[in-house]
Amino acid sequence: MTNKQASQTVVANDADAEQKTSALNQINISLDELARTIKEYVAFRTPAMRMICVMLVSYLEAYFEDIFIDLATRAPGIIKSPEVDAKRLMEVGSIEELRSEVFRTWAKAQVRSGGPKNWCRRMREMGARSLDQAAIDAVQELYDVRNLIVHDRAMVSHAHARAYAQSGAVAGAKVTIAGKRLTDWLSASRRLVEGVESFWGSYGGRHNS
Repeated sequence: MTNKQASQTVVANDADAEQKTSALNQINISLDELARTIKEYVAFRTPAMRMICVMLVSYLEAYFEDIFIDLATRAPGIIKSPEVDAKRLMEVGSIEELRSEVFRTWAKAQVRSGGPKNWCRRMREMGARSLDQAAIDAVQELYDVRNLIVHDRAMVSHAHARAYAQSGAVAGAKVTIAGKRLTDWLSASRRLVEGVESFWGSYGGRHNS
């Protein structure tokens, strides 16, 4: 090989090496961008999934409160001990206004009485037979997870971990919500609402949710 040929070979090798280095740099840049995107996605997804849970429970609470108000309106006898503020007796414009306040107060008390299991137990006492127990259990877990998010900085308590060990709850860990878990909760919520609507329909009402 002549000196000229050797020089050309060296130049070609340098060019190949530079090209490979450039390609490797591009791959590294792409991987860094992907890692950054995943990190940003996870940072957004975690609070977003938690917020969806909070919003879903808020919807269910409002829905059940509305249902309880309607049931009380149709069958006032289900309120065993109506709470009436004596001062309001002098302020209300009519007995119907007072009745409406009593119904709303009673309905709020039902919804604040421990979550879906208690809501549905109350409805069963009123004659509901169409409520799916598996759906109730799933929505109760959703409700309890919401309470962790809202009241305990999304930290799993020992009591929650014991109650939901089968779901992988670990005391001291932060609440994380997989997509399938949220999908299951949405499905359970739908089944529960369908059961409530079936029961509510037996009262002959037309509920607009």
